[in-house]
Amino acid sequence: MLMLLKSLGILSRQNEFTRMEFMNGMRKSAAPAYYFIVAAVCALVIGGSLTAFAQTTGSATLRGTVKDQKGSLVPGATVTATNVGTRDMRSTTTNEDGTFVFSSLTPGMYSVRIEAPGFKTSEQANVSVETSSTRGLMLTSKSGDRPRP
Repeated sequence: MLMLLKSLGILSRQNEFTRMEFMNGMRKSAAPAYYFIVAAVCALVIGGSLTAFAQTTGSATLRGTVKDQKGSLVPGATVTATNVGTRDMRSTTTNEDGTFVFSSLTPGMYSVRIEAPGFKTSEQANVSVETSSTRGLMLTSKSGDRPRP
């Protein structure tokens, strides 16, 4: 701490004294500066921690249901969500109710792709996912063979 006080010009080489003398109040004129510096450092550490915490909690959820053209649920379909900005991809499979959930997504614009045996691959672009929200999505998969590359 003495080095910090020296570097900030609060203490000079001519006024050096030990930490014990400082804490015992022999140099009361430097004591307010010492407490100000300690408080400023604490405020910076706490403020920086809160900012980092706020950035890590900004996530969203995307959930939906996949149905065919007749309205029947499509279990076992592979659903892929791709963040348009970062190209980050996440995939999941629909459950027996045809539903899927992507949790802890980075907020942004997504493209959602559905693939299932016996159905054509379909994609929905421009799906907006916002911070601290849950976005619901109803997707329809068309019957037919998959197109060949």
